[in-house]
Amino acid sequence: MNKNRPTYFANIKYVPLVIYIAFILLPIIVLLFNAFNNNNVVNAISNPVVTSALFLSLTTSFIAIIIVILIGIPVAHIITKSNSKFVKYVDYTIELPIILPPVVVGFAMLMTFGKNGPVGKYLIDFGISIPFTTIAVILAQIFVAFPFFLRSVRLGLSNINSDYEDIGSSLGLNPIRRFFYINLPLAWKSIINGAALGWARAISEFGATLVFAGNLTGETQTMPLAIISTMESDFELGITLSAILILISTLVLILLARLRYDN
Repeated sequence: MNKNRPTYFANIKYVPLVIYIAFILLPIIVLLFNAFNNNNVVNAISNPVVTSALFLSLTTSFIAIIIVILIGIPVAHIITKSNSKFVKYVDYTIELPIILPPVVVGFAMLMTFGKNGPVGKYLIDFGISIPFTTIAVILAQIFVAFPFFLRSVRLGLSNINSDYEDIGSSLGLNPIRRFFYINLPLAWKSIINGAALGWARAISEFGATLVFAGNLTGETQTMPLAIISTMESDFELGITLSAILILISTLVLILLARLRYDN
């Protein structure tokens, strides 16, 4: 009896892990099974609602993540290298978009960029209206994607050995050249990781987009919004749209896994 105790305790310690995996994977497997049953996914590809929402989601999310990368890399570098108290306070706000309810984010952006907002009232003078347009979709995606990208890049930059920069400085490289020739090459994995996570968050954004951009087919109706709309009239199509988003997210996770373990 005593000889079996170590084996028993060795197996029982995996019970929480099994529960966690079952809790996460079981609903996803059930949804995918229902979506692929009777070739629902294949048939949905030709549906105008699906193609329109998918094209809009991919287009806006790619534009959003490119903007996030261009702005986020310098911001992450400044936060990592600066000793300024002001910059440190800015650092505390990085994760704010994560903890804020998406609906609140949408209302905040609507109040800011609306026709009576501090920014929107000036844009109106130039004939520019942002709310309930494709631009509003991109801005909402940028807002929610920023923290995921910044966290990853900031971590990658902070892990770079300072000796490399000291060597670059001794070779006559100014801060800008050290940034491009030393920091960026050494932090490339974190940049890709952050970009992938940020893009995945952008393409799945729902609450802020609904409030700030609306749900206009072909203009602001992204995949998550299309799921809600179609489930009211065509439940099976809503399941199929959900499966497509799951497959996209899974592909991102696979690419990230290969990045982590193959290098």
